[in-house]
Amino acid sequence: MLRTITLQIPEATFTAIEKQAETAGKQPTELAGELLAQAVNHSKVEPDPLDALIGSIDSPVTDVAERHDYYIGQAVLKELRGESDSD
Repeated sequence: MLRTITLQIPEATFTAIEKQAETAGKQPTELAGELLAQAVNHSKVEPDPLDALIGSIDSPVTDVAERHDYYIGQAVLKELRGESDSD
């Protein structure tokens, strides 16, 4: 069963869909529906098996969620310098 939805999209997006549809021999609305269906099918989020570990480790670090990039950067920097965690 097909349902109708009205979308407002940027002009550049519409132009790109229009060109791709012409190349594929389809109507822009048909291609837009297909692209939307593909995006929805690919965005299905599977549960992360690591979620079960959340809260299972005690650590003095309490801001990992906010500063994860910083901590990753520090670890990479240590690795590049040849330092170990005991240094």
